[in-house]
Amino acid sequence: MRAANQKYWLQLLEQEIDNLRAALEWALDCGDVSIAARILGRTYIYWIMYGRQAEGMHWAQLLLTRSHEVPLKQRILLLRSAALLIAYRDKVAANRLARDALAAAYADGDRHQIGWSLWALGTTLPDSSEADAVSQQAIGYLQETGDQVGLGLAYNSIGERARLSGDYVRARSAYERSLVLAEATGDLRRQYYVLYNLAFVAQHEGDHYTAIRTLRRSFALCQDLGGKTDVMQELLVLAGSLGALGSPLQAAHLFGAARTFLEHNSIVVDPNDQPEHDRNMLLVRQQLGDAAFAAAWVVGQQMTFDQAVAYALTVFNADEYAEPDLRQDTVTQFTLLTRREREVALQVATGKSNRAIADALFITERTVEGHVSNILAKLGLQSRAQVAVWIARNQHLSAS
Repeated sequence: MRAANQKYWLQLLEQEIDNLRAALEWALDCGDVSIAARILGRTYIYWIMYGRQAEGMHWAQLLLTRSHEVPLKQRILLLRSAALLIAYRDKVAANRLARDALAAAYADGDRHQIGWSLWALGTTLPDSSEADAVSQQAIGYLQETGDQVGLGLAYNSIGERARLSGDYVRARSAYERSLVLAEATGDLRRQYYVLYNLAFVAQHEGDHYTAIRTLRRSFALCQDLGGKTDVMQELLVLAGSLGALGSPLQAAHLFGAARTFLEHNSIVVDPNDQPEHDRNMLLVRQQLGDAAFAAAWVVGQQMTFDQAVAYALTVFNADEYAEPDLRQDTVTQFTLLTRREREVALQVATGKSNRAIADALFITERTVEGHVSNILAKLGLQSRAQVAVWIARNQHLSAS
């Protein structure tokens, strides 16, 4: 579900939803609960993406009453998937399930499953410092097992907590690391979700043009994958930036369209994101006044899904939000790097430490530190994670 063929499997599940339900019912009725546990464990992201969280939670709760019938390895997956689904409504219950999943993983001794279960536990913890410590533990296990998908999720979780605590520099760095890993593994859903999160960061930094450009990339990936739920949540973020840029009427139309669609389909918005949407909507309401906001909301409320998407595309395609042509600038930047700085930049992009780079290139660690400082200055970047993103997006240069 998180590999390069993700689009095929997600869209197949949507086409075969009745057969998926029948398979779950059959497995529960015939007594082979482990089959149902495997199905739910491998498809939990589908239930979230396609606005079927409530149904996914329903199946999870049915299976949890019979989890004692499920073999240990499948029980780990069931408990973790149930925690991630139920977290949309009940973080306390999700935390209990995540702890049970971790205990089962430790009992099984599977270090890969321990890493994933630590990540899931971190997403349910209310205390940010404890959650970060758990995420760092997860990263250790996931690095050890070479799981790039899991690492991408862990860094995204760190970015989420940093964003919610107001540390936007740390949030951006963690999100960018997650994005590099998502691009490397072909995880389209993670790519657009991290870009969506980066748009929130840009909003908090007051850079709404960057927020909209980032959302445009996210929106294209989201549409391609076919999840209407996530498409509509992207419109909520877009509305926030439109309001900040002096287009509150457009913003209210999009708020009305997106919120109506989500509510009509009983879709639960990620609890981490709801405060962001509420804040943006309040600002737009204050700009327009209650009466004008309500009237604009009704206009949006009457839009179909396709009309709302078309409305958003007119914004994304507007000249004022076009991406600047940076190709020549990147060529110039790259030629400013010396041969050795280019070599170091490529090593940094793989996630190596200064010590590891020094060993690989037969130079001192202090020399590496100097090269990294020069690279950041010449490319106009602020972190090693941004170097990795820059290299990934300019492979036509770094490969030459």
